[in-house]
Amino acid sequence: MSLEVRPAREDDLERFVAIEAQSFNVPPSGRDFIRSLPPSEIRVVEERGEILAALRITQVSQLFGGRAVPCGAIASVAVAAEARGRGVAETLVAETLRELRAAGTPISSLYPATVPIYRRCGYEYAAARTMYRAPLRSLPRDGALDPEPWDDGALPDVDACYRASVEGMEGPIVRTPLWWAGILRAHGDQEVYRYLVRERGRVTGAIVFVQEPSKESRYRYDLTCSHLSWCTREAGRSLLALAGRHRSLGNDLIWFGPPADPLVNLMTEQDGRPEWSFRLMTRLVDLPAAFEARGFRPDAHASFDLAVEDQTLPENAGPWRIEVSDGRAKVTSASSAAARADAGALAAIWTGMLGARDAARTGRLEADDRTIEALEGMLAGRPPWVEEMF
Repeated sequence: MSLEVRPAREDDLERFVAIEAQSFNVPPSGRDFIRSLPPSEIRVVEERGEILAALRITQVSQLFGGRAVPCGAIASVAVAAEARGRGVAETLVAETLRELRAAGTPISSLYPATVPIYRRCGYEYAAARTMYRAPLRSLPRDGALDPEPWDDGALPDVDACYRASVEGMEGPIVRTPLWWAGILRAHGDQEVYRYLVRERGRVTGAIVFVQEPSKESRYRYDLTCSHLSWCTREAGRSLLALAGRHRSLGNDLIWFGPPADPLVNLMTEQDGRPEWSFRLMTRLVDLPAAFEARGFRPDAHASFDLAVEDQTLPENAGPWRIEVSDGRAKVTSASSAAARADAGALAAIWTGMLGARDAARTGRLEADDRTIEALEGMLAGRPPWVEEMF
């Protein structure tokens, strides 16, 4: 098998659309968005002139330790049915990771349709996207603030509200205007509704939702959010009250939040419940760059040596000396290391999704108590999460 991985060209797009549509069961009405993707974001696998697989890669940043870490977000990994089971997807992902490393990208994240292939490529569960549901009838009846519709002119203020709402959290995406465009984009013939609330002239809460038809009746619907952020109690309750005013024909409010979303604390009863969770996977593309790009607790002081098993990117193997102080890390080569982890486990520890002690319990980290305590202490924080898909 002689496979070539290369950037897509304009004349590859229809083949790309066909592979994606079959792989993800995209109906004809949903294929125009796939056609609109720039070829520069698409990588394809070609064999003897035939495209067998493709993926999309987008440059984003994720927040870790209060710092924006550049990330290669991989999506839409798809293989033609006749080429499946031959290691084509693994070849495509591995070559894309090498490209990302050469470009200086510290980490890569993706949502897996299947897990084993990505584990073989060094990814591991690293954050959660959690969907919540609350009956509209149970939401607060009144809010102290008056919601108002907003357009693109208010986007800088809404983005500032979003950034303030995720401050101190691990994993959220730093949203660019292009990223916001995807959040605000209409899907099919559904109308997108946007509202915000202000306090002393500052936006302290914003919501973006569509009214999705209910399965039980053509007249009833759920409010499904593509964005919901709030910075104060008054803002959170006012946005919940706005949603609740749809209760005459509306059923539920659906939104995405952190694993322990404080929004449910603004409800009287246990009505806001996590209904569904999908795990994001991450890997360290460049280990020293990844540790040095993220932030750490200011009071964390650690120093230890670590070796890594990384078959896809052996440059990460080390051994490395990792030193953390004053909220920053410094990584240098070490002569040897008694502690050892596989690439995926280290990525999960790095994001905070997997504690070092639990990594040791699962057999994926070999380290003495001092090293485990150092990793636990410098990476302790809130569970990582992401609001949106990519």
